[in-house]
Amino acid sequence: MNKIRNIITALKRRVKFSASDPKNFEVQWSFTASRLQVISLLVLLTLLIGFVMTIIIVSSPLAGYFGTDDVSIERSRLERQDKEITRLNKLVAAQEKYARSIQSLILGKNVEEQIDTLAPEVAQDFSSEMNTESTPAEIELAKKVKNDLRTGQKRQKDTKQIILMAPLNGRLLSDFNVSIREGVDIAAKKDTPVLSCLAGTVVYAGFSAQEGYVIVIEHADGFVSSYKHAKAVLKKQGDKVQVSDPIALVGNYGSSYKEPHIHFELWLNQVSVNPADYIRFE
Repeated sequence: MNKIRNIITALKRRVKFSASDPKNFEVQWSFTASRLQVISLLVLLTLLIGFVMTIIIVSSPLAGYFGTDDVSIERSRLERQDKEITRLNKLVAAQEKYARSIQSLILGKNVEEQIDTLAPEVAQDFSSEMNTESTPAEIELAKKVKNDLRTGQKRQKDTKQIILMAPLNGRLLSDFNVSIREGVDIAAKKDTPVLSCLAGTVVYAGFSAQEGYVIVIEHADGFVSSYKHAKAVLKKQGDKVQVSDPIALVGNYGSSYKEPHIHFELWLNQVSVNPADYIRFE
């Protein structure tokens, strides 16, 4: 007890605090107070500074780094972020599915997946944001589409009057039978140039282990021509070609035929048609 009393007595004893100039030891300022008063003052200053800093941090953007007591707000934000991430993942998966289906269609493979630009659940997310009211321009476009559908059969008959150029001067190895395979096979000497049957734009040019080199050209009036089993292609995607322009070289890659040939397909309005209806072969 005596030690505690001595400590308390020492803290209550008033002492002089001063600061002096080290050059001439002249007193600059001084005050008299007990050690207990000085300690109390320092504690109060520390608490005051801590309180002010807390107010500044809580009311600034730094508050997010120190957590929040409102758990419901944080949970709601995380749920929204999780929903957005899920929607974006579905959108990416749908686009990848679409790209694979287009590639399979071009390369002549069986398209096992339905070609959709958006998965149904992804499309549903956007449906609530869409304005379903038709504008005058959309009404006019709808009328035009209906008229086009009504005259579709007439246009199909009219296109049969178009004569296309033969991609090769050679004999047919197979007749057209859409139930077995689209297109026909045309035999020719190896390295013979393959010609474009009509002017158009190259929409695909590449290689497949099953089909060899493949080139696909989009033409006017809904025509698309495809040339497969080539030894090489002479054009790249995006190139413009004219009728009879060389576009590939004859080969027999990826085919059961031993002799060099080209597998030629002709599509009209996304439907495989008999090339012999539009081209005179030897």
